[in-house]
Amino acid sequence: MCQSGELSDEIKVECRQAVQYLEKQGVSGITGDCGFMIHIQHLISDVTNKPVFMTSLVQLPSLCMCFDSDETIAIFTANSTTLLPILPRLLEMCALRQEDKDRIQVVGCQDVDGFDAVEKGEEVDVLKVDAGIVALAKRVVAENPRIKAILLECTELPAYADSLKFATGLPVYDSISVCNSFMAGFLDNPTIGLNDFYGAWDGKQAEYTFGACLSENEQGKLKSART
Repeated sequence: MCQSGELSDEIKVECRQAVQYLEKQGVSGITGDCGFMIHIQHLISDVTNKPVFMTSLVQLPSLCMCFDSDETIAIFTANSTTLLPILPRLLEMCALRQEDKDRIQVVGCQDVDGFDAVEKGEEVDVLKVDAGIVALAKRVVAENPRIKAILLECTELPAYADSLKFATGLPVYDSISVCNSFMAGFLDNPTIGLNDFYGAWDGKQAEYTFGACLSENEQGKLKSART
């Protein structure tokens, strides 16, 4: 249903009930665990005043704005064969500008050795797949140097984000980075916020004379400058 976007009335009701449940738990935002959940982005946002980011694709318009108009954003997906037929609709749903749609390059991971375990619902050999994902990314970037950022659409791919950053030198965004971004809007800043990160001053202070740490030559220059 997530892939097609054709939800039954029963599922729509259950989605709304799920939102009500989450709001009772005091959540600050709502996300999902499948990139195709962009199909229910509006369904969820219509019944809550919380920020809704059902898929990492909501980051796409911002990424396009951050790079020149002739530079490309690579979208890595579990299976490009599944994604490509509905890509135009997905790009429209994530509010991507028409002039930016040609800047998107979809990269399917379906041929990466071991990654088919995701579709089969089996345990993924992460180390094995990591090497394959990195090799794929390096090949794609070598073939298209205009790629300036990678967006991982599939929620099974964030496990390889750090390896991709290291191997390609490019920024990598995923379902985790979008959550972190929205959470940062609610969390108190640990260095300048109001969360009592500092303790009360005990009144003690080491004795210090201005310029005492300088050599005589440096102190001379300091006095000359002050004069």
